[in-house]
Amino acid sequence: MMIQTLRKDIDRNLPRPMSDGECLLLETQGHLRRFEQSKIGAAGLADIVTQWREAVGNPDMVPMRYHSGISDQRSAAIEKIVAQGAARDQEVVSFRKTALRGRLLKPPEMESWIQRQSKKDGSATNYLRIPMPQAVSLGINDRGLVPEPPIIVSGDWPAVGEDFELLDYPKVDSAWVHRIPVARGGVLQKLLFLSKKLAGKYGWQCAQTTGFVLCGLPPEIPSLKMDVRIATPDVLSRVILTVDPTLSPSELASAYRGLRNRLMTSRHRPLQEKKQTLVVFMSSRPPDETQRESMAVWNKDYAKWKYKEIRNFGRDVAAARRQLLNPGHLSFSSFSKVRQAQSK
Repeated sequence: MMIQTLRKDIDRNLPRPMSDGECLLLETQGHLRRFEQSKIGAAGLADIVTQWREAVGNPDMVPMRYHSGISDQRSAAIEKIVAQGAARDQEVVSFRKTALRGRLLKPPEMESWIQRQSKKDGSATNYLRIPMPQAVSLGINDRGLVPEPPIIVSGDWPAVGEDFELLDYPKVDSAWVHRIPVARGGVLQKLLFLSKKLAGKYGWQCAQTTGFVLCGLPPEIPSLKMDVRIATPDVLSRVILTVDPTLSPSELASAYRGLRNRLMTSRHRPLQEKKQTLVVFMSSRPPDETQRESMAVWNKDYAKWKYKEIRNFGRDVAAARRQLLNPGHLSFSSFSKVRQAQSK
């Protein structure tokens, strides 16, 4: 059965639908052949995808940089100058000559080229994480690190995890970075290494760097970069600002205000000292303790904020917890919709 026909059955067993890269990986790793031979079902394929996601950190879900909305001619000029210099890099010139035959791709062609090249390169290489015995030392040769004496992986000394090398790339009409695992020694691994090198040198995002190498698209060097680091729970999420010193304070404030308004669906009101103390206090109480027992301890430890009614105590605990752990009703789903609209 072709992967596209099977895809819906696999997606029913996943919290998030499969990406094109994950579909390709199922095919190149031979798991579809196992399905056709009735050795594994759709649920089993979904388990494999889940293991990959745990190993590589949720491919397909890394946000592209948020556009601040600031029109900056200076940044645009810098982007072009840096891109022109990077285009003269000997490794870039060599890769474009050998892998692209001297012809840059058009942006809509990029993903299909990557998918075709992935099939030519062969199955993605799966790397094992192996603990090193204390008696083993590492040497090095032209192919990599060499343990001395050799490590024998077995039931008595098993690997403790697995990993893939992932190539980041942009996708037309998508607000997200897309990723695909690569084969060792293949063209896509060379592209991965080149993208990482350029990204480190110029401060570019790896996905945009891939777009530059393949299509000549100048990566952004904005006066203001606002990255949203989404975490679970939402209260641990952060906005990271990278600012060009030439940007005025008023422009910075205006851009951040716009992003903040998209992230927060209601006004944020700082918690009073009493409510902050109440949330911290309740988090320290035993899980099997009743609310009445908790209130008795609270009244003893914090007599100045003593409660008489259990109803009022429970109400304040719930309200304070909501306000502290979800200030302003943070909404990253609405932010994702904004990003998707921007990408079109």
